[in-house]
Amino acid sequence: MESLARRRRLTALRLKTLAAEARSDRSVHALLAANVLAIVIALATRMSLREVMLVYWIQSVIIGLSFFVRIMSLERFTTEGLTMNGRPVETTASGKRRAALFFALHYGLFHVVYALFLLFRPSDAEPGPPASALGFWLCAAAFAVGHGYSLLENIAGDRAGQPNLGMLMMLPYARVVPMHLTIVFGGLLFQGSVALVIFCILKTVADLVMHTVEHHVLRTSRAAAGSQHSVSSTTS
Repeated sequence: MESLARRRRLTALRLKTLAAEARSDRSVHALLAANVLAIVIALATRMSLREVMLVYWIQSVIIGLSFFVRIMSLERFTTEGLTMNGRPVETTASGKRRAALFFALHYGLFHVVYALFLLFRPSDAEPGPPASALGFWLCAAAFAVGHGYSLLENIAGDRAGQPNLGMLMMLPYARVVPMHLTIVFGGLLFQGSVALVIFCILKTVADLVMHTVEHHVLRTSRAAAGSQHSVSSTTS
């Protein structure tokens, strides 16, 4: 019983920490604004459920592009635990480029398959390209601005620390997979304009939670790297 109560206190403390970080993180505010704007645009242009799901596919692609740019912008980084073709990745500009290209290929193929699933689902009577072109451009612009702001903050934070390249390659998947699971299963449950709003809100919550967790993981790793650097400097 005492052990269970202790675990509950630790869980509550972690949740409070994440909530405090989310409130003070301006990139979370930008992402929330982009999601709310996307919901408004979807309702104003009367997007179908499939079109809304494609909007979030566009957001996921933007997330991948931002991480590709982020990896290519790294100046100091580690490759501990990262291997390609059974060999450790070197902590060099060449190793960084190889890792970035591998990430782009793998992430891109994942989204090609996912796009085909969205466009040609069996439940769609007339599969094909979406109709609301203006709405898609506006939503894409909103997410590009939101994630662009986050990218600038992340690049500045990376230059102040020494991020792990392998972690940066895995974080987008940890970020988008829960979000897309919410989208896919939510799409099976919700129909109609009111239900569509509920679906979008659930997706936004999943998006914000994973964004906050991602930033928390990166802050923790930066703090750990900084502590190790301080210890190394002291001992030397």
